[in-house]
Amino acid sequence: MQLPADLFSDDLAAKMTRWVERGWHVFPLAPRSKEPLAGSRGVKDATQDLDTIAAWSTKYPDANIGGSCAGRMVVDIDPRNGGETPDWLPTTRTHMSGRGDGGRHLVYWLPPDADVKSGKLATGVDIKTGPGSYVVLPGSVHPDTGWLYVEDDHPMVPAPPALVSRFARDGSGTPAGDSGTGVVRSLLSSLLENPARSGGRNDWMTAVCGHYAKRHRREPDLYWLHIRWSNEKLSPPLSEDELNKTATSIWESEQTNNPDRDLVDALTPDNGYLIEVDQRLMTLGWPDGSPRDAPAELVEFADFYPRVTSVILDPDDGMYFYDIELHRSSGPPVVTTIASEAFGDPRALRKLLARFAASVTHPKRLAHPTPDWSTRLLKFVTNQPAPHLNKASFLGWDDNERGYLTMDGVLDADGVRGYRVTKPNTVELRQSTPIDHRYGFANTAAYARQVLEQVCTYQDSDVVAVFGAWWAASLVKHVIRRHTAMFPVMAIEAASGSGKTSGFFGLMVQLIGSNDGAGQYTLATLRNALSANSNSIVWVDDLDDPSTIHEMVRVLTAGGSLSKMVNHTRTIRYPLVSSLLLSGESLALHDQKATLDRCILLHPPDPTRRRSIHGDYPQWDDITRLTAELHALGGGSALAGHFAQMSAEVMEDITQVCEVLSREVPSGRVGSWYLTLSVGARMLDYLITGDPSVLHDGDGEHTLAVHAWLDRQLESVVDDLGTERTLIRNDNTLTQNILPMFLSEMPLNPLHRSRIASMYQHNDGSYEVVFNTRALAQWWYDNRRGRVQQRTETNSSFQQQVAALRNAYPGHVEHTKQRVGAENRSQRYVRLTGPIAHEIVLRAQD
Repeated sequence: MQLPADLFSDDLAAKMTRWVERGWHVFPLAPRSKEPLAGSRGVKDATQDLDTIAAWSTKYPDANIGGSCAGRMVVDIDPRNGGETPDWLPTTRTHMSGRGDGGRHLVYWLPPDADVKSGKLATGVDIKTGPGSYVVLPGSVHPDTGWLYVEDDHPMVPAPPALVSRFARDGSGTPAGDSGTGVVRSLLSSLLENPARSGGRNDWMTAVCGHYAKRHRREPDLYWLHIRWSNEKLSPPLSEDELNKTATSIWESEQTNNPDRDLVDALTPDNGYLIEVDQRLMTLGWPDGSPRDAPAELVEFADFYPRVTSVILDPDDGMYFYDIELHRSSGPPVVTTIASEAFGDPRALRKLLARFAASVTHPKRLAHPTPDWSTRLLKFVTNQPAPHLNKASFLGWDDNERGYLTMDGVLDADGVRGYRVTKPNTVELRQSTPIDHRYGFANTAAYARQVLEQVCTYQDSDVVAVFGAWWAASLVKHVIRRHTAMFPVMAIEAASGSGKTSGFFGLMVQLIGSNDGAGQYTLATLRNALSANSNSIVWVDDLDDPSTIHEMVRVLTAGGSLSKMVNHTRTIRYPLVSSLLLSGESLALHDQKATLDRCILLHPPDPTRRRSIHGDYPQWDDITRLTAELHALGGGSALAGHFAQMSAEVMEDITQVCEVLSREVPSGRVGSWYLTLSVGARMLDYLITGDPSVLHDGDGEHTLAVHAWLDRQLESVVDDLGTERTLIRNDNTLTQNILPMFLSEMPLNPLHRSRIASMYQHNDGSYEVVFNTRALAQWWYDNRRGRVQQRTETNSSFQQQVAALRNAYPGHVEHTKQRVGAENRSQRYVRLTGPIAHEIVLRAQD
């Protein structure tokens, strides 16, 4: 809808400045007219100088606004003369005439290398382009109606190629068309597809040189390469002298007459009016000290050029990160990552750039003084074509990439490649993470397997099988976690000086990619380390107070996260994803049942007396020899890439194995132990042999050893007092908590049976526990004043837990009827016997 002119209250300077900020060169027209002011130079006065514009506003406050068509192609539609919008033109920014009859201007950007002329497209449809043409800009008043010219809100788009080619000029400035020699010179592609015959060869080559001189005006080597290649298309080609004469003339003309035309035309609001020249950012302005009436020229905006290699989106908070190669006029490029929010703080951004000896150096007078320099730099960065990726919070396996994310790319079944979908913020990880993880590919995969096999002889066979299974399970943890409640911690208790941090354990940790070995961490650095790589091992040795990390162990094994408030509005979440290895003389786990249940606890024998399997000498000689051999390669992590690649090759097999085994193992934490070590042992056998069949067959050396160890562990363990304790399969709330709590207040072998629950020891030493689920649930409800967990602490849930126990112990869980209480009524009870009853009695007496 048109607006009356008297409602438009901005002065001329404000209106012109808005057009300058959008890249237009403007000049005053006569009031309520389409014609320039009398005595002016018209469009030749078009400028972006704000001082000049301010003077015009004072002198000609009622002037209309003219805009130069330089860098644009304007399609002028005049309905009074039969003009209609061609349906093949794309939608773009449209200026509506103040006449109110549908007259309009369709405004397009021109490609930087376009060389076009004004002309007539159709009846009532004209083309205006170039610095010699102008249009009346919105904000002006129509001379006949007094109504404003207005615009719509469509974005301005590039002129379509068909329109550009229709009005293109050749290299010498001649209008496109038939030259009389049969050569169509509107597009370079047309020229190359239609090489001239004898008689038109010089004209044809002149046109080709004109195109290439514009395209490679700062790359003479490429210019001459394309010219000589094009000459071969002629039959016969021009002589060397003719070619050099023509090509040199066109090249020199381009350099002399249009030194910065293509660069200036490339300055647009979208790129912040910035362009790269010789590893620097340039813009349009006036060097400090230049005369006020001097024409604007290209000036240095910054002494660096930021080339964007990828854009990373953090899906958690919507923030963008730009991976940038910071090119400078001297020295190699610097690789860094800059968060989008950094561009909103110019002071901090200057400080960040200064770290890399880069600075913004623009003069005081710029042709485009707005927006501010940091916003212009952001526009230049965001305008560059670069792949858009999602940010990964940590390294390790990524389902979208189907490979392991590393600092250097994605490691999949075919080796290392670039990121395609997901990318970690490598700069952020290097700054915040105290670990050094590497997937190396030194030597060959066969050699890596031989080394792993050799290392697996450096400890007791049970220790090697169990630790090696957990080690290998870490490589496929992401699959195991889908089928288990937790991924356990590995805990090693051994006396000081027994070699727990060297030899077997130290070499194995290196072979999974960790160069840090055993270390001591503060809680903050340990949190950061555990959140860095989902398939790595973080090794904590000899904690001063092991109880300080018990809560972190609970969060880690459950796949949880810890949070840190960095300011009043932003919280950083640290997902704990790495595998944790604890070692020490005493880890204080036995009095922390919840933590102990989350750990695989090993007591490795002292290996110092072990003899080599290769001869009659200490095995330590083999270890020192292999350690020196690996050190020459860069450590055991120099081979870790081979094991990761082998793992990636069988990921589908591992998924199938997990699905099969998850249906066979016990439920709960014991089942998590069992599945983790069973799958890990198969992986260890595969990584040593290179034979994928051992994954499905489950008959490898270490797989059989792990199953034997698990069978022993699942039956019983010995506590600190030397008492044999049962690890109850399908252990649950009923057996872990509520039954032992009620029975702890009851005597063993009561004279009168409780109607809720009782426990007995028979003459043969065996135990029996009898309880009523309904009565026990009511007692717990009263004890907790009604605050109970419906899922695990009610009569119905107790009955489900009893059914699970009966599946695990079919001969020791049965239903019976007994008469109890003064009324001597018969009620239904559950009767537990055997090892399950024994363990519950011991729990009640703890």
